[in-house]
Amino acid sequence: VVLGRLRECVDERAPELAAGHLARSYALQATGHLKDAREAAAQATAAAPDDAFAWARLAELHLTLGERRKARRAVQRVLREGDGNG
Repeated sequence: VVLGRLRECVDERAPELAAGHLARSYALQATGHLKDAREAAAQATAAAPDDAFAWARLAELHLTLGERRKARRAVQRVLREGDGNG
């Protein structure tokens, strides 16, 4: 129920904010919903394609799910986007 409400809040009120999608991603992971957590992280990268933290989160979940090639691509985005954040 809580996760459903969190998704509603993010989708209805601020779908363009990566932070909401990331929060949902962590909540989903905490309840064992890894594929849904990965999808929420992917939504965060779509909302903020220059956010290195969102890409790092997506890479972490790809790696956790054994998706090594996708994880590698996400890490490459972390490195590219992170260049301007230092």
